[in-house]
Amino acid sequence: GVTEATIKAHATAIFRKLNVSNRYQAMLQLNSFSPQTDDDRH
Repeated sequence: GVTEATIKAHATAIFRKLNVSNRYQAMLQLNSFSPQTDDDRH
């Protein structure tokens, strides 16, 4: 299986590439790449 440390290491690498420091900021950054239309929110 995959350990928690492995997941955290991958997440940290992704955060660094996105230039963010946590999951919330990463989510906001990723949402900016794929803008939602009104139809997507319903």
